[in-house]
Amino acid sequence: MVLLPLEALKNWQPFRLDALGLVTLLGAEEVARAIGTLAPNTLTDYMPLLGAYRVAGNHFTTPEPGHNMYNLSDGITNTELSAWFTRWMSHYVTESYSFLEIELAEDQRGFAELGGLHVGLAFLLGTVMHLGLIALAALQADWYGIANGAALLMATLVRNYLIHANVKKFDGKFKGELQQSHGGTQRFVRDGFNQRKKILIVRPDGGLVGMHIKLGLLLKLFGRLDPTAAKFFSLEWQGMYTIARGVGWLAFGVHIVCIGQATLPSQLFVVTVMSVATILTIFNVGTQQSWQQFRNILRSNHRQNSDYARYDMGRFMTIKVVGPPVDALVPTNRSRMYALLAPTEREMSWMESWNLLPLRPNDMWYEHWYKLANTVKEQTIDHKGNRSMHFLEIDYAKMCTGDPTSGTKVENALTSTDSGDTGSQSDVVSGARRDDPMAGEAA
Repeated sequence: MVLLPLEALKNWQPFRLDALGLVTLLGAEEVARAIGTLAPNTLTDYMPLLGAYRVAGNHFTTPEPGHNMYNLSDGITNTELSAWFTRWMSHYVTESYSFLEIELAEDQRGFAELGGLHVGLAFLLGTVMHLGLIALAALQADWYGIANGAALLMATLVRNYLIHANVKKFDGKFKGELQQSHGGTQRFVRDGFNQRKKILIVRPDGGLVGMHIKLGLLLKLFGRLDPTAAKFFSLEWQGMYTIARGVGWLAFGVHIVCIGQATLPSQLFVVTVMSVATILTIFNVGTQQSWQQFRNILRSNHRQNSDYARYDMGRFMTIKVVGPPVDALVPTNRSRMYALLAPTEREMSWMESWNLLPLRPNDMWYEHWYKLANTVKEQTIDHKGNRSMHFLEIDYAKMCTGDPTSGTKVENALTSTDSGDTGSQSDVVSGARRDDPMAGEAA
């Protein structure tokens, strides 16, 4: 057997240099975005994940930049959205144009019904995996592997504590809003917190999210922590929160050192478990969304145009996401969003000043707009002339058959049915003319 000149160096190893700890840095941003939604995951809540330093650094609570909120009803624009909401939209609102319906209820249903079952299953899976990591290392007398398993266990507990603290703050924020809304306090009614507002959110990728939402809920959703929620996040709680973050950093430091010095079987097991758990977390496997899709497959009942995706947030909030139609023959564009929001002439002038509308005149767009607005009017106005606050899918077929109503005025379209919506005052596109400052993207 012929030896190559430098083959003897293959087994030369006076010391060990292992950079496996760098693997723990991969996928950190995606993990922070996923857990920053504060949505529970039955499979991975107690599993070790990559990117633990992003949790210890509290990066999962920072807002994602680039979101702009426009309050069409009051002429207000704001870029300061709640961190969890920006991450939630980035993770769960996948369509370019969507509408959200946000509700508060004392008796939450849906995914919250799992309750202890969800926590119990997640805790059981996490316990099996963590004890398996430590047991495998112990059977090999791999002390670095044991230390690595203990560090991962501590990092997982810290992650769950920090998430629980933020969910507690989240629930406290909306509990006061729910009590005021149901109690109908004089100040709550006097200040107009029960009025519905038309909201348009422009996302960093240019996508749009529309809402009709009560003012009181809007302030809680986009504002900072208020006195009602502050009692759930006292100085004592903040001190514990900071200590937990410190423990998380310590656990991360031990992990990146020990994983490189552990035996090969321990390393392979750790990397496999963390990679699989991270992939499941990033792709929402084990969340409410995945269980809904699984049930639809079993029932052979795939989501149709008029259906919505439901998400339960915390103890009180439910968010329903209505996406665009599936029919690819007719493109979905901003004019549809504007039609469903039904802006008044005053609101259209604000939209023009915010550069949400193109320069006038734009006759081609008006032809499209009149067809669309009348179609929306037909599908959302009941026999009493009231508009449903639910965002129904539009039958675009009427727009492709030369609707005779095109080019005519859109009188008193899309009036609101909400009895508490005293501030909208005839939310209509009334007396629309070809010289109106109404514009948008052409189809």
